Amino acid sequence: MTEVESFTKKFTKDRISNVVQVNRNFFQVNEDLINFKSKIKQEPFALGTYLGSGKPFHPSVALLDWLDKRTENYVIIDKKAAWLFLCGRDVFAESVIRQNVNDGKLVLVKNENDEVLGLGEMTGRKVSIKNLLDKGDFLRRERH
Repeated sequence: MTEVESFTKKFTKDRISNVVQVNRNFFQVNEDLINFKSKIKQEPFALGTYLGSGKPFHPSVALLDWLDKRTENYVIIDKKAAWLFLCGRDVFAESVIRQNVNDGKLVLVKNENDEVLGLGEMTGRKVSIKNLLDKGDFLRRERH
């Protein structure tokens, strides 16, 4: 079982198709790209839609978007908390509007418009959801 399958299993029974590993990274590719990869001599740097990397596995935002329509593990947070979450902050319990958590501690964090903002971990302390990954991370890492 790949790291991608182990991660997605925490959210859904659905399996993501056509997953290819390139070095430590995982990509979802179509049949044309699989055929193309087999014809070239060198290992590509990237191929298809980036799903995540590493051990332990670090998912991508694209994988979270794929999980969105397939999971029941999510929380919806208010507007102010959504902004703070996108800035890398954790979510306090009073900011949670609705939660639907079946198993485990990992949840998709969504705004009031049902848009995925990132990945969080439920905690038992005053902080309700620890920010593990958010869509604002890409902008925070950008350098000029």
